[in-house]
Amino acid sequence: MQDAIGRLNNALQLEQSEANVFRLLNRLYVSLISASGFFSSYLSSGATDGKRLRLANETFASAKDYLRQVRAQTPRDQSVLAQSLDTLENQSIPSFERLKDDCLKMDNQASGENKLLALYQLKPLIKQASRINDIYTEVIEESDKQREIRIVEQSRIVQRIRFLVLTCLLFNIAFSAVALFLFRRSLLSRLQVILTRSKALAELEDVGPALSGVDEFAEIDNCIVEARSELVAAEKFRSQVVAMVAHDMRSPLTSALTSLEMMEEKFFGPITPEAEKKVVSITASLNRLVLLIDEFLDLDKLRRKELQLEISEFDLADMVADVVASLEAMASSIGISIETTAPSFTVSADKNRMRQVLTNLLSNAIKFSPRGSKIIVSARDNPKYWSLSVIDQGKGLSPEAKKELFQPYSRSEASALAIKGSGLGLFICRWFTEAHGGKLEAKANSGTPGTTFCMTVPR
Repeated sequence: MQDAIGRLNNALQLEQSEANVFRLLNRLYVSLISASGFFSSYLSSGATDGKRLRLANETFASAKDYLRQVRAQTPRDQSVLAQSLDTLENQSIPSFERLKDDCLKMDNQASGENKLLALYQLKPLIKQASRINDIYTEVIEESDKQREIRIVEQSRIVQRIRFLVLTCLLFNIAFSAVALFLFRRSLLSRLQVILTRSKALAELEDVGPALSGVDEFAEIDNCIVEARSELVAAEKFRSQVVAMVAHDMRSPLTSALTSLEMMEEKFFGPITPEAEKKVVSITASLNRLVLLIDEFLDLDKLRRKELQLEISEFDLADMVADVVASLEAMASSIGISIETTAPSFTVSADKNRMRQVLTNLLSNAIKFSPRGSKIIVSARDNPKYWSLSVIDQGKGLSPEAKKELFQPYSRSEASALAIKGSGLGLFICRWFTEAHGGKLEAKANSGTPGTTFCMTVPR
């Protein structure tokens, strides 16, 4: 590109030089013709007009100056012009010099023969001066030839410049696209790291080492790493507090339940029927409190992903009977009957967790069922899956309640009915079911009021 531009500049300078040479040639021609005219007028006047001689000398001096300038600016490749200038400088100029000297020696007494001789010498000088016009024409012709060559060369150079400009433009576009792609990939990569770390932070997972660099992403990532460290410390402290509180609460509850069981067994002697009812009621309340503590402990284990299943084989009908027996007193106290239609078959699952799921579902059914209604606990078995359902005759679930049903601390329906609870039961039930690869659903009863909670677990 630089070479092509340099050639164009050289061509432009050459054009300017030729134009200046033509201008100087024109002035040289005019000066020599004028000098010849002044000398001729001087000689024709009888060599008495000193003003014309002075003008002739001044014009001739200007012609010699123009000749020097043409010499200095004539390009080396202008051989025709250089040869013509040599002839002019070696022949015409010396002849003019001799004529000038002869004219300076003449006076009024000069013989007519000398004057005629001078005029005779002037004629070839005028012809030689006229030769400049021929030189001018020859130089123009030669210049035209050179100009045509330069035009072809310039066209080629212009095409080359266009090609180089287009190539540079395409290269710049390609380079910009690659740079943009790399920048975008780097940006997205760092942003993806931030998003991954943010998700890991929500789960208190290890976020790895912080990003390097001093940009905004590195600052955000450093904040995430620091926040994760603080959250881990806070979560550890919270877990310790939960475990300590649960232990301190479970110990007196266990003692109280043991004492109540001994009273039910009449270990301390006979008790009145009214007292026996109170003991049953207190036992049920304490059992619910123990269940609540277990739910909080399970939720804490779920948060820390430390809850493990203990899979074993057991008879589902036996487990259902045990859970129903433990909640019959609670149900009968408000006039609710529980009907069981669970055939005997063996399942492979975590018995304690399945018992906890059924206990929660049945407890909720009792809470939300009207007095005098009936709750049905049923089970089904086939080669691919087994299911367990709890069907109540309550008022059912609103669309808003269904959206939040299995979320932790969701108690919209319970709050409306002023029913106490933690709001964790159904959330934990769903988690235990899904941990077994199953699904827990709630749907309205067909043709009758109430809700059916159905747990389906694959074989």
